[in-house]
Amino acid sequence: QQVSDVLMPGATVSMPGIPSYSYINPVFADINEAFSLQYRYAHIHSGDIGTHYAATTFYGFTIAYSTVEALFAENEVIKTQGHSWYFAKGLMLTDWLGVGASYNRYTVSNDPVKSWGYSLLLFPSRFISFGMVIDHANEPSSEQFALKQRQWYSLGIRPFGNMLSFAWDFKRYKGEPWKDVLHVFTLYGMLWHDIMYSLQYDIDKNISFALAIPFDISSRTGGTSIYDFGYMNFDKQKATAYTFGITLTEERFRNALSSRMRYLSIVLRDQVKEVKDKSLFEPSRPSFFDIVRSLREAIYDESIAGVIIQIDAAAINFAQAQELREEIKRCKQKGKPVYCVLASMGNLEYYIASSASKIYYVPNQPFAITGLKAEVYFFKGLFDKIGVKFEEVKKGQYKSFGESFTRQQMSDAARENIISLLKDLNQQYIQDISRDRNISIQEVEQCIASGMLTPQQAQSKGFIDDIARPLEVMQKLGVERYGVSYLVTCDSYIEEKMFVYDWGQKPQIAVIYVEGNIIRGEAKDDGLLSPAMIGDSNYQKYLGKVFADNSVKAVVIRINSGGGSAIASDLMWHTLVAMKKRYKKPVVISFGNIAASGGYYIACTNDTIFTSKATITGSIGVIFGKFNLEELYSKLGINKETIKMSEFADIFSESRAFTEKEKQLIQKSVDFTYNEFVQKVESGRNIPSESIPSIAEGKVFTGAQALQNKLADKEGGLIAAISYAATLAHIKGEFQVVQLPQKDMDLRKLLKGTSFQASLQGILQYVMNALALESLSNEEVLLLYPYDIVIK
Repeated sequence: QQVSDVLMPGATVSMPGIPSYSYINPVFADINEAFSLQYRYAHIHSGDIGTHYAATTFYGFTIAYSTVEALFAENEVIKTQGHSWYFAKGLMLTDWLGVGASYNRYTVSNDPVKSWGYSLLLFPSRFISFGMVIDHANEPSSEQFALKQRQWYSLGIRPFGNMLSFAWDFKRYKGEPWKDVLHVFTLYGMLWHDIMYSLQYDIDKNISFALAIPFDISSRTGGTSIYDFGYMNFDKQKATAYTFGITLTEERFRNALSSRMRYLSIVLRDQVKEVKDKSLFEPSRPSFFDIVRSLREAIYDESIAGVIIQIDAAAINFAQAQELREEIKRCKQKGKPVYCVLASMGNLEYYIASSASKIYYVPNQPFAITGLKAEVYFFKGLFDKIGVKFEEVKKGQYKSFGESFTRQQMSDAARENIISLLKDLNQQYIQDISRDRNISIQEVEQCIASGMLTPQQAQSKGFIDDIARPLEVMQKLGVERYGVSYLVTCDSYIEEKMFVYDWGQKPQIAVIYVEGNIIRGEAKDDGLLSPAMIGDSNYQKYLGKVFADNSVKAVVIRINSGGGSAIASDLMWHTLVAMKKRYKKPVVISFGNIAASGGYYIACTNDTIFTSKATITGSIGVIFGKFNLEELYSKLGINKETIKMSEFADIFSESRAFTEKEKQLIQKSVDFTYNEFVQKVESGRNIPSESIPSIAEGKVFTGAQALQNKLADKEGGLIAAISYAATLAHIKGEFQVVQLPQKDMDLRKLLKGTSFQASLQGILQYVMNALALESLSNEEVLLLYPYDIVIK
């Protein structure tokens, strides 16, 4: 036996366990790169010998010091005096393959020897593991003792998940006949609250047993203390040993014993983006997925006592608010209270807060919910003054995108559609508040009609529960105890290192975001004054990457787009259909705040569509438009002369109006594209042609109306879509979510994320979106959402 065998009872080189096991196989330290501090003591009853061990692990490194007070001979334990320094590095090359190297300096009776070794860890599947460690590969020796090279091989199988695993190890010294190698059999698993056990027996009749109990000690950051106990009986040497160990690690166990003292803190301030990007001057803010994911994970986290959501001038859309509400209510149902601190007031801010267990409202401002409104801007008056005209040809009486440029107010058809949309959203809003706050619908309507209330009046009527400022709320909830804060931010929470329960490569679900205007070719990252957009080339690249990756088992398409180029939309639709045909992977569609026109076109692929009730979708119609600058050029003294080889060579020129003949020609093109769109809806959504007139013609629907009209299949947000995709892919246990695109900081966009940009975007956001047509100026036919409607 070696010193490491005595210090680590029940260990095997193929199955990772507590952090101390990296002393056995260096690769174990790199499985999640967690930092740890360790101390162990082994008492060998024969000879009354004690051995101490102290170690730390970080970024795959292990540094350890131990006393060497016993050497195991063939039939006896020899008492000695010495110590050992151990340095090792493990490197997981992939989720399923890792290598390691170690250096050990033994000093016994002032006689040092230097030893090195190497190791391997292989997870060919979630049910099989293989480990190999070569100790003392250089076979060092001194006057006092010699260390033979030892080869340690191990095969692990896990037929019943991490609750029960088996390992077969054999240890062979160099030159030893294979028939004489030591065979070791290990039973390893997890019990209640992730308590780990190991029972080991070898053909020399040696027996060992170990038990490790994790306690969650997380505060603002994750942490676990692990206490382990072991027993060993060495038959040939007639010796027994007892071990005790304590480990402090940043690695967290999902079900560890915990005092439930932490609170997850989520701050909703400014814009909550679907795709996370990084800023040079400010810390990155959690994305929308980060927030809903942290809420879902907090449900099953034994260390989380509750959730505190602070809402302070959050720029969030209606569909996102509904997704947040669903996750908040799920937390409540699972016994995790959610406390909401309203530091600013608005319709959507209160809508989110109304789903919480308790609402705190600041005392220094009135309480007001006003009901929903839709804002639409019209630019015809401005264009008339500067000499700009917008000329459009469309198919669909409700296809009213161009009205912002051609009218001073809505058309009757557009007004009818927007009123229908707004009525449904407003009804959802009032009913949800009434249900979650246990207030009658009449009382909610009276509050809206009253304009505003004092905080005290709002509390007496049941709209809020208490009046307090954020710091006072923290004091009431006791998030700080004995000078230690137990408030963990959303960003910190999702970055915490978790114990790896499953072997091998985790299955992945890819989420591809279709955000903003759909354009031809490749779209660059949105900057200071450019709206978000995605190109068909970007989409093809993302799809190609995730479908070709064998570790990606399912794909979720998250759409938050009002459309754009008809050609690009069709190319994106075709790319997804082709990829599905080639790779046979399940696909699920998730609608964000808007999935209309071209954004809806790309979803007509015979896949399950998840939508929030407040999603704006539909707009099955087509438009072509161009800006006519003839009058502006005249005012500016600009003259443009065109030489053309055919009648229609300058049909798309900005310097003149369409002729009647040209309008007829374009109308044919628009009608053709419209018919293609309708056919995609019929085949991709299994909707009969006789039902098309009631859902097409450019009409816009809420998600609730879309579900009724079979334009979508299931109610739910992004987390629901991901969970459904995992079910379709037959994924059991843990999986990873990979997101595309991944937006990294670009030094060319130094202004991105600054307060200057934030304020400027607030002023110019509508103008930027309205003028997004410029990015589509080379397109003949467009699939665009009617208006840029802001729901507040």
